Amino acid sequence: NADSRLIYPERFDGQIRRVKLVGEAFFEVAHDQAHPFYVDTYNMEIKVTGTQFNVASYPEYHQITTTLFEGSVLIGDSALGEKAMLPMTQGDVAVYEKGTGKVQITHDAATMQARDCRSHVFTASNEKLMTVVRRIERQFGVSISVRNKAILDYTYTIACDTKDIHAIIDIMETI
Repeated sequence: NADSRLIYPERFDGQIRRVKLVGEAFFEVAHDQAHPFYVDTYNMEIKVTGTQFNVASYPEYHQITTTLFEGSVLIGDSALGEKAMLPMTQGDVAVYEKGTGKVQITHDAATMQARDCRSHVFTASNEKLMTVVRRIERQFGVSISVRNKAILDYTYTIACDTKDIHAIIDIMETI
């Protein structure tokens, strides 16, 4: 997705395939039990053997959101090791708190569909206005100025089936 970086070796050697993500990406990983695939982002690690999932992990986000579309993965704090990782199944959304290392996994098919960075759906689920504004700025390559600073702590829950920034802003103004 916009403003994202994926760091990987020229060639995967050995039994482990490992990449590092800064930002947001959708992964479709071929099943290979003998060569697990790992995504590292900050202190969170995802172990994959074959699946489709999305990870949103921008530097300014306090949370990392992983949405599992197909298959299964293990997720957790990389410092705790694989034994402490939690399993995710199809339809799960995991939220990892960067400061505490806590992971909360919920099953939410509607959120799962909306969180796919490849979709043309813009969603915010109980997110502060400042976070929503940053996401809109990144996605559309614009700069937004909020005149009334008192509303920056207001939270929004929206889903817009559009790529039109004006439609999103209109909906937010209505809310």
